[in-house]
Amino acid sequence: MIKLFTTLCLLLSCTVFAQNNFVSGFYIDNAGNQKSGMIEYSQWVNTPQNFQFKSAPEANPQTLNTALAQVVDLGSRGRFERHTVQMDQSSTKINDLSRERDPNYQEQTVFLEVLIDSSPKLYQYQSSSEQHFFLQSAQAEALTPLVYKKYLRGTKVVENNYYKQQLKNALSCNTLSDSVFEGVDYQASDLINLMEINAACGGSVVSRRAAVKPTGELDLSAVAGISLSQLTVPYNEDGNQLFDRSSTAVFGFDLEYTIPADNPQWKIFFSPTYLSYSENGNRDVISNTTGQVIETRRVDAEVKFVSLPFGVRYEIPLGEKWGIVTQLGYALYLQQDSKLVLEGNEEPQAFKESTNGGILGLGVEYDAFRLLLQYNFNQEMSKDFEAQFNSLSVRLAYRFLKV
Repeated sequence: MIKLFTTLCLLLSCTVFAQNNFVSGFYIDNAGNQKSGMIEYSQWVNTPQNFQFKSAPEANPQTLNTALAQVVDLGSRGRFERHTVQMDQSSTKINDLSRERDPNYQEQTVFLEVLIDSSPKLYQYQSSSEQHFFLQSAQAEALTPLVYKKYLRGTKVVENNYYKQQLKNALSCNTLSDSVFEGVDYQASDLINLMEINAACGGSVVSRRAAVKPTGELDLSAVAGISLSQLTVPYNEDGNQLFDRSSTAVFGFDLEYTIPADNPQWKIFFSPTYLSYSENGNRDVISNTTGQVIETRRVDAEVKFVSLPFGVRYEIPLGEKWGIVTQLGYALYLQQDSKLVLEGNEEPQAFKESTNGGILGLGVEYDAFRLLLQYNFNQEMSKDFEAQFNSLSVRLAYRFLKV
């Protein structure tokens, strides 16, 4: 069973790595039909003009471009709309600046990122060499480019900052002074802040759709479960005494940190738990070579330890609240009054004060709950004899704090 569990975890991990950048989303085709599925996500620097879309996690990806989709929506990770706009073609390189104050417009059909989804709407187009912003009022279908251009006047580089006047004309808040508009730079953060101030002035709520960049997140969960543990004690070179698997309670807490990266499904975890194991009675000694019973002898064992596992965890989102979880880590075990008494030797055998071993986990998440099947690989219990201890546990975690 343990080999099967390990194989399933490894196979699932391969599947994870193959699709770890796909998130839930939808697109709207040219006929106005909304099609939900999974869209490949990246922390884009430039406004993407192609998207990979899957109708289901196991489906082959389809490339979406401006010929196939008018809207691509990734929820909190951004919304992109197809528009035909006037795009300034003027060079932004110092050595290639023109002497024309006005933009050199050409019509282009592109995807624009929605930064503010209210009236007026604010859009952004970003490439490796240029950045443009556009406004769309509730009454207009066409988008208005916000004018910003560097150009030469004699040997001096000057700026056409007409976008400030355009913003002044488009925004309705009377309390916004000229100095506020003069202080707005031609960058996304300044423009978004200005739009939010304008909305608050009128008592309305602005819908901010700028892609949420991944940030670190800390979760704290309570953990409780059942562990099936097994102790193996050596008899001699020919055989081992194998204890039955015994069920015991496990409890502790789980600290999980979401790594702020392109892929926010990667986590680092630290999950201290307490486990105890007790077995006594006659146990068969099994031959290592024949698998037959050599003899039967009495053994009394009591194992208590605090487990300090840490490692990486990965979540595969299956929807708004559901997800599949895999984890891989390493654990340090601190023994607490553990002892082993063998028949014919009344003196308890000494266990190590601390041991260690690998862990592997597979489970599901729903909202604040996580159900995990975790296997703790063999740990060497003593430096004097080769006693080994392993456990397979089912653990339920409930997240009660998110920072």
